[in-house]
Amino acid sequence: PKEKFIMVAPGKSNFSDKLSRNILEDVKMKVESFQNLTGRTQSLKIFMVGKNPSSEIYVNRKIQACEYTGIKSNLIKIDSDFYNPGDYLAFSIERSNKADDVDAIIVQLNLPKGINQDSILDIIDPIKDVDVLTSENLGLLAKGQSRFESCTPRGIIALLKNHEIKIANSFIVIVNSSNIVGKPLFHMLSLRGATVVMCHDKTPKDLLHELTKKADIIISATGIENFIKKDMVNENSTIIDVGIIRKDDKVVGDVDYDNLKDFVKAITPVPGGVGPMTVA
Repeated sequence: PKEKFIMVAPGKSNFSDKLSRNILEDVKMKVESFQNLTGRTQSLKIFMVGKNPSSEIYVNRKIQACEYTGIKSNLIKIDSDFYNPGDYLAFSIERSNKADDVDAIIVQLNLPKGINQDSILDIIDPIKDVDVLTSENLGLLAKGQSRFESCTPRGIIALLKNHEIKIANSFIVIVNSSNIVGKPLFHMLSLRGATVVMCHDKTPKDLLHELTKKADIIISATGIENFIKKDMVNENSTIIDVGIIRKDDKVVGDVDYDNLKDFVKAITPVPGGVGPMTVA
């Protein structure tokens, strides 16, 4: 029988939940098949500028996933105090674009102040832009002709499908308008037959509450602790919490989880819900 809540089994592994582990197993088989056919290993190059503990944890999880599935990973760290780190990053990306032994490129965000993030991302060869952050790939995604689908939105959709939560004909409210979550998710869900409203920090509070109260699915990525409260949802709501807030020695999300877990239809925990799906 299906569990009421979208939960992740506790464990030492970053990939302890069944669904993300199944995805990694599938990737592992495809990597092995590719290696047997071509005699070479696929590779991912990750660029990170400056020191950010949260980014480092996330990058390490991506590297662990690569190791598990047999993909070669190469992390390039650039000191933010380096002379013209943006120019060096741009030069390094251009070299990777031309390198036959680099299949995919990721620039870990956010970049330090002084580096034009959009300009840097548009340097990436769209064929190697697996985060779907170049203007070309975002445009293709909006047209329904994407080469790839954005990682976090794809992970969210996989969670919904796995738990048989209907997307088509559903009313979905997204509280985020970024190029990583909100915008690609808006298009991906719309193309799957949902009616989608994307809200942001300029959305009037009363309107936001009115929309979320009627929503079948609420997806929140504000980075504000307990932003989604009980008075904003209904008993049939499915809530996807994409927020990551570091508080003392623990990580919490956007949603008032303790007061909602026994009230709503389904809910993802933080940590352990969307995070492993994004990596997988």
